[in-house]
Amino acid sequence: MTQVIIFTGTSRTDPKNKIFSHQDMTASILMRPLGAYQVASILRSNGYTVQVIDRFHWLIREKGHEFYREVILPHIGPDTLWIGWSNTFWEGDPRTGPEDLKNIGYLAEAARSVGMREEGLQVMQNYRQLINPNIKFVVGGAKTWRWSQQDFKFFDYYVEGYADVMALELTNWLAGKGDKPACRPNDDGSEILDYDKRGDKFDFVNHVHRWHPTDYINQGTSLPIEIARGCIFRCAYCSFPLNNKKKLDFIREPEQLKEEFVRNYEEYGVTKYYYGDDTHNDSVEKLEFLYDKVYSQLPFKIEFATYLRLDLLAAHPQTIPLLLESGLVGTFFGIESFNKDANKTVGKGATEEKIYENLYKCKDVWKDKVHIHAGLITGLPNDSEDTILDWGMRATSKESPIDYAMITELHLFPKWGKDTHWLNKMELNPAFYGYEFEEDGIQYTNNVGLTKSRAAQLAVDLLKNMDEQKKGKDWNNNKSQMQSWYSFAHAANCGMTTHEYLNKGRLDILNRRERILNDYYLKLKNGAKIEQNRKDSYDG
Repeated sequence: MTQVIIFTGTSRTDPKNKIFSHQDMTASILMRPLGAYQVASILRSNGYTVQVIDRFHWLIREKGHEFYREVILPHIGPDTLWIGWSNTFWEGDPRTGPEDLKNIGYLAEAARSVGMREEGLQVMQNYRQLINPNIKFVVGGAKTWRWSQQDFKFFDYYVEGYADVMALELTNWLAGKGDKPACRPNDDGSEILDYDKRGDKFDFVNHVHRWHPTDYINQGTSLPIEIARGCIFRCAYCSFPLNNKKKLDFIREPEQLKEEFVRNYEEYGVTKYYYGDDTHNDSVEKLEFLYDKVYSQLPFKIEFATYLRLDLLAAHPQTIPLLLESGLVGTFFGIESFNKDANKTVGKGATEEKIYENLYKCKDVWKDKVHIHAGLITGLPNDSEDTILDWGMRATSKESPIDYAMITELHLFPKWGKDTHWLNKMELNPAFYGYEFEEDGIQYTNNVGLTKSRAAQLAVDLLKNMDEQKKGKDWNNNKSQMQSWYSFAHAANCGMTTHEYLNKGRLDILNRRERILNDYYLKLKNGAKIEQNRKDSYDG
């Protein structure tokens, strides 16, 4: 009998919209968010039965009542302890344009992001009331700290931060196997678990993640994996709880990593990964350790995409070919701005000349084997409209060594964090960085007079320029796809080579995607029938 059900996925599922948002080229609904599966793996290793249901928003929209009746309902029974929602990649309604500053990420209302409207929420309440009133509704993920402030009156528990241990201890208590974990009361009558938000109680380095047959992994797909946790830096705009870690902290043991790579290859034919590391190259020792102890010891070659720090590659140029040999095929550099006066205020201080020098060092070694994706921010301190357009037009030009970029306005929400441990340095003291906010706590003006609204429009303009420069003014994704650092993974998820994927039009990819999603739904239905038979036998 199913003891825990977890819904996950991304909310960007509407085929009327672009496959990828220009604001986040990683957002494809065939990518699997790791968080829910990580919790499921930990719970299963402790003897619990768990069903993860991915592509949640697509299932609600496309399958509606049948999804609730044929998939969700059979898994709910007298043994069910809790039902969870993993919200990291769930957003509200699509932005209406650059001027729409509220319907973004952490500000999106839970009621609009959870996927279920009032009818769906009521269905879940009815299932609980009729089948097992003891079931708890639990939410976790990156947006939980904001959802817990919205008086939503649906969830019983909000798990804020790393849930590895907190989810297990909550489950143990609900199963009568331990004490109730530390909770604090919320204004709407729910409770918040955040006592291990950094994941310090979890033995991460010795953990082995295991995918399960009921996860329905397709052969040859791409998968997420955590190699290490934490970041040795503390940029002013970042509120990640594991910032400022020491080098070589939180790196998984090589035997556990090899075991996971080999099992995934033998069971699912998987060789393509997207890493969850926040800064994969935070030390030379780490990269050499991984190559010597893991990659070079595998009987097959893996490919991966990961976040890298550009200045560290330049400082240690021997790591540039080392990463290529390790299997790197795509990387994301958080460059933010080419204006030194802007970057140095937030913890980065390279000049434009130095940034390009470092980018070309990588290009000279990687050639076209590694795709370079950059993160650029408009609206940083000391960046005006003129300076942004000056560096931005060069960064998005045809000649730029950047293959593609995620460009977005700076997001600061100093008035939206009831618990300050989720706020970054700029949000804790915006005046120090030169920001003045309007009463809504969203719209700002930076120290050189640039508003958030104008910064958002500049981001759109620069992305449009990059499209035209890289693909031509007549390009659109009905003809071919813009290459991103995750293109190899998107291709694998669609059962295609990267070359095939990049040269297919949007409709062809959507058709492939829909076939894969419908196949996933059929597998969920068949699994639910097996679960229903178990329930019937139990009742008999």
